[in-house]
Amino acid sequence: MNCTEVIQTGGFISYIPYLTSIDSGKIRISGGKGDAKASFTDPTDIAGFTAYIVTHLSPSELSNKIFRIEGERASLLDIAGYYGPKVPVEYVNEFEDEFKTFLHQLVNSGKGTTGYDFASGKELTGSDATGASNVLWPGHHWKGIKEVLGL
Repeated sequence: MNCTEVIQTGGFISYIPYLTSIDSGKIRISGGKGDAKASFTDPTDIAGFTAYIVTHLSPSELSNKIFRIEGERASLLDIAGYYGPKVPVEYVNEFEDEFKTFLHQLVNSGKGTTGYDFASGKELTGSDATGASNVLWPGHHWKGIKEVLGL
């Protein structure tokens, strides 16, 4: 029997400083306006969710499932706003780091949520929607970007 379980998490909140190049004193955005929303989740929430579902769900509830979780949905401009008005936004064509350029293109294309389905080219709804699996961990407080980054 071949079983597949997938947990789609979006970007790790703790990697946002890398993604935005905030260490430069600016928020750098490439590949678009920065207004498309993407999913971000704290790694401790990912670990906790994983532990919770494997200890609380039955094998049949786990088997061949895709779990879509999300701590917060935000655009790069939303994130820039979290840092405050003194941190300018700079638009760049690309980064020296090709992976960072790819991530910006993904986010700015609107394909950066945990509910985006590349096969159909659309955002899923219902039990397959972005963050739909959050309800499987009842009572849990999902950490947001400002909380994790101390903003």
